[in-house]
Amino acid sequence: EENGVPTDRSELLYERGVPSDFCTLVLSGKITVMSGADRFRSDVSNWGVLATRALTESAYTPDFSAWVVPNPSGSGGCRCIKLDKKAFFGAVDNTALEKNWSRCDSDRHGTGT
Repeated sequence: EENGVPTDRSELLYERGVPSDFCTLVLSGKITVMSGADRFRSDVSNWGVLATRALTESAYTPDFSAWVVPNPSGSGGCRCIKLDKKAFFGAVDNTALEKNWSRCDSDRHGTGT
């Protein structure tokens, strides 16, 4: 580690200054985040979310680095959901389609407003 940040880039979920197109939801475990000019260190754990702007900005570059904190017992680690732009917009599009289908179905059966 260099200044608390892993030197092996493959251990980083996000690297400060390196473009990213995904968001991370932490289900369990812990992710360490180092951000800002002062390299402020904090932890994100259960139900924490990182990099939501990566889903909506055309060219998102994090101003932080983040990595999984190893479990001291060597088991468990961290469980996360990685959501990239393609999956996000696919879910948004499907939700819109479902709403339209539901509305059309309601109109067809005379239950719409």
